[in-house]
Amino acid sequence: MSTTYFYYWYDPTTNDYFYGYTYDSDGSQGLYDGYTYYTTTENGDSAYYYVYSSSSGNVYGLSEDYANNYAYYDGETGQYDSDPYYSSAYGYSLGTGMVGSYDYVDFDDGDYSYGLFGYGGYYEADDEASDTTYYYYWYDSAGSGDFYYGVTYDSDGSQGLYSGYTYYATTENGDSAYYYVYSASSGNAYGLGEDYAYHSYYYDGETGQYDYDLYYSSAYGYTFGSGMIGSYDYADFGDGDLSEGFYGYYGYYEADDEPAGATYYYYWYDSAGSGDYYYGVTYDSDGSQGLYSGYTYYATTENGDSAYYYVYSASSGNAYGLGEDYAYHSSYYDAETGQTDYDLYYSSTYGYTFGSGMVGSYDYADFGDGDLSEGFYGYYGYYEADDEAAGAT
Repeated sequence: MSTTYFYYWYDPTTNDYFYGYTYDSDGSQGLYDGYTYYTTTENGDSAYYYVYSSSSGNVYGLSEDYANNYAYYDGETGQYDSDPYYSSAYGYSLGTGMVGSYDYVDFDDGDYSYGLFGYGGYYEADDEASDTTYYYYWYDSAGSGDFYYGVTYDSDGSQGLYSGYTYYATTENGDSAYYYVYSASSGNAYGLGEDYAYHSYYYDGETGQYDYDLYYSSAYGYTFGSGMIGSYDYADFGDGDLSEGFYGYYGYYEADDEPAGATYYYYWYDSAGSGDYYYGVTYDSDGSQGLYSGYTYYATTENGDSAYYYVYSASSGNAYGLGEDYAYHSSYYDAETGQTDYDLYYSSTYGYTFGSGMVGSYDYADFGDGDLSEGFYGYYGYYEADDEAAGAT
């Protein structure tokens, strides 16, 4: 019985696909709803045709075993062509049947040189020959958490980019990082030169700072270097100091904001023993403490418990007006009695603790009873305060 079959072809690797239909009056193509035909593309990808529907009769007036492939999507650039050459000109594609038919697309730039698709699912169309802007980011996911966003222009496909393209790199700190192309658009969206790049902003995961006016990108409208991977720029995070701000160049370099000074917010927690904890901040203008958001320092207490310091946030500058590597403790919680002390002796009297830095600082808690004899804590996480002397029921 004569039937019109509706199908698509799909390459899960590139995300390319096209839609079509074919007419078969005598069943010679062997098609049916749910029929799947697997094939290997010119790039070695595993792809397939799939018949998703059918209708009785010759719905579109095609000749026997003719096909019409009427729409193609290029997953590498995000471009869609809804008027393939033969389909739009003659109402059918060349070749025969669902599997044997083929056509050409130009993605509306008039260039069909890379547009052949079909013919047993072997050929897929590409839009690389037309100019494309690629949108990407670089991310140090395994280390600092730094990332930056950029775009690059490629008129001839020489960079080999496409939506979903990933390039892995190892940073100067030995971290595993990567570039990822998350989108693409036809044409030169930013008026960049061939294989030039532009970086829109940089985030320093260690201090939580953003830089939206990167040096070369803001001054010239493009970075130095070439392409997505080879481009580089400088970030100063608003303080005018570019000495630690170089980043990029094959993902090896990342920018740092330590020279600008940062305030680090942290807590100490005896998680394995008493449950005591305290909160503090410290100022570090030159990075000498080696702190960053997410930094953890493990310590063993006087009671043999495993405890740790954890930097949960950071902000640029000297938020509390502390001296270099000074610390301030805001509260201490004694889990054994449920008491919290919000006016720790040195911190409340002088505005800072004694000792140096996050790890080396120390103070006293009295939990409101004026007795500091059991209240000494800190100093590399070894000492913890107790409220036993105040009495408890």
